[in-house]
Amino acid sequence: MTAVAHLAPTSRLTMAEQTLRILATHRPNADWGGQRRLLRTLRREVFETPKQRKDGRIVSSDELLEAGLRYADQAGAAEQPATLANAKRRRDGTMVALLAVMPLRRRNFCVLQLGRSLVVGANGMQVRLDDAETKPTLPHSSSG
Repeated sequence: MTAVAHLAPTSRLTMAEQTLRILATHRPNADWGGQRRLLRTLRREVFETPKQRKDGRIVSSDELLEAGLRYADQAGAAEQPATLANAKRRRDGTMVALLAVMPLRRRNFCVLQLGRSLVVGANGMQVRLDDAETKPTLPHSSSG
């Protein structure tokens, strides 16, 4: 355990789970009880360890929406000159607001195009992504 003591509890758990999965695949009839007990201990450690690494970095969707709309409104205010810089700020604020209410993977967000994959209509907005633009799913296996 000292070889991985420098790693975060989650990383240690992941490594142990992957190692046991490989070993158990090659020796399915072996007794892995001790290793499974170790995994339970590591899981407890993960869930009992405070997640300070992300403290202050996680922002709620409500806060993101409010900040994005505020940023876009400030850039588009009537007293602001119609400059490229203000147009970019309005775009950026709108993008933050959109992601706050409709979380998308970065890759999917980057391919959005008005009128093609982001369609605004009388009843609201639709996101239409081609199969090639989405994360592939594994086919369901049929039993029987």
